[in-house]
Amino acid sequence: MKQVRGPYMCYSVEKDFLTAHLIEQRTKLMEDVNNHEHDIALDIRKLHNIDGLALRFLVNTEELLDQKGHHIVLVGGEPDIVTKLLTAHNFKHFATMADFELEFHEINPGLLKSILKLAQGGVGFKMLQLECPLCKFNEVTGFVIDESCYQVQWTPREIIPVWFPAKPDAENIDYSAYRVAICPECFFASTRPDYFSIHFPEGDIKTILKPEQITNLAINGSARKALANEVRESSRASFFQPPRDRQSAYLSWKLHELCQKQLSTDRHFIDAFEIVLANFMMCKYATTERLVGDHLHTALAWLNNLMQNQTHYSTNRLIQAHTYYISVLLALDKLGEAQRGLADFQNQYRDVPEADFWLGRVEALVNDALEDLEKAQK
Repeated sequence: MKQVRGPYMCYSVEKDFLTAHLIEQRTKLMEDVNNHEHDIALDIRKLHNIDGLALRFLVNTEELLDQKGHHIVLVGGEPDIVTKLLTAHNFKHFATMADFELEFHEINPGLLKSILKLAQGGVGFKMLQLECPLCKFNEVTGFVIDESCYQVQWTPREIIPVWFPAKPDAENIDYSAYRVAICPECFFASTRPDYFSIHFPEGDIKTILKPEQITNLAINGSARKALANEVRESSRASFFQPPRDRQSAYLSWKLHELCQKQLSTDRHFIDAFEIVLANFMMCKYATTERLVGDHLHTALAWLNNLMQNQTHYSTNRLIQAHTYYISVLLALDKLGEAQRGLADFQNQYRDVPEADFWLGRVEALVNDALEDLEKAQK
């Protein structure tokens, strides 16, 4: 069994992985190893037995993938099976599926903790010195917040929840305006500081981008520069530095959207969630109602794409995506579709504790819309 899950080609290994299975499946497995753009994840939660030849095949495959900048990771597994695999090779291992899903789209929690400890700045809002993985410009400014100093809250006018200080000495700042780091030379942009190399006096953290992703981005640099040049002020060295105004915040998310599309040559592998997020942020900083409408429709189109390819995304992102999907439908006066979306959300995630914050939001929005409709009909 295999399916694309996030940035991985994920195989579910059933009960046994023996020489006989290897002989039967080797040709198909090697086609995936040689052709796809993904790392490989092995879900070994049901694996009970693996023999020496199958084990050697996995080690050899990992060494082959490593030459291409890819790897095999393991998910779950009985203690004796995990020990056998990790003794044969230092595979990256995730104890649970939830731990594995954290790797899909977010910075590894351990890495983020280290970054926050080493970063410069105030109590909650910190600055990073980054190096562009494309043009090697090494004075890119990035920003991160210590989430323990903030809490997310819903506001009436925004689809995305907003970070507010949870401690008296935490900086009160519009973090959305600073989430995207932008290289002022080639205009590579990302919300992920680990897509850049991060410089600290104690040492460097190298970019996690794959070589083919860097190549794809590099050969499309003219499109990013053309987009940036639409804003004359973007040529100023200080344009993306604090304090970022509405114009620089809008352009930062526009560049982030473009870079997400440039990461892969195959549209199927584009992270629709990031495109949706970028368009919501552009709604926030847009200067005209026409632009807001354009970005809402673009977000809805990519949300439909996401809903049709849910196996590509972590549970956490799917919960958020359902929230955003219903919110956009309501913003576009599609109440009937929003109600159907809410019913689907409730059926899938009502028993997931992490969904309460998000589900409560859309239930309130739909109820408000129904009340408004009832008042209008009286």
